[in-house]
Amino acid sequence: MKKLLLALSIVAIANTSVFAQVKHEKKINPSKSEKNKVSGKTKHHKSAMANLNLSEAQRNEARSIRKEYYQKIKNLEDNKSITLQDYRAKKSALRNEEKMQFMKLLSEEQKELLAKGGGERNRKGYGRSKENGKMMDNLNLSSEQASQLKNQREEFNKQAEEIKQNQSFTQDQRKQQLMELRKSQKEAKRKY
Repeated sequence: MKKLLLALSIVAIANTSVFAQVKHEKKINPSKSEKNKVSGKTKHHKSAMANLNLSEAQRNEARSIRKEYYQKIKNLEDNKSITLQDYRAKKSALRNEEKMQFMKLLSEEQKELLAKGGGERNRKGYGRSKENGKMMDNLNLSSEQASQLKNQREEFNKQAEEIKQNQSFTQDQRKQQLMELRKSQKEAKRKY
């Protein structure tokens, strides 16, 4: 009997220890490039690169430029001692540097193809002017009403820029004034 109880207790202890060590599966987060593929961000980039007909040497050089850029951005993000304004300025400078290096890599024909590709994209209707025209048609606005809305928008942008540039206010005061300005703009739009 003692042997049976001892055997059962050993089996019970062994069983609990085995189930206590449950393996936790790692959640695989999609990489940044996979997220972009899903959202379609790399679709345009890949088609633009395919149209450039890069040689293998150019592709390798472009990859190394891009890798170096991402490493510099990572180092910049790891630097906790810089301000947000400095971070943005340095990131923009790094992006411009990367663009310049990539453009040096391309031949004149490839540069023309790249410039032409951007022009085609702009002609396809990417941008607000076409959307504004559709909005005007959908809302049945007269040209007078549309011009009044445009004037209001320009006036709003001018006032908002003045508030942003006014250094006599604190950041919270500027934020409050911008919120009030937006509220007044919404009320003015409701008149039409």
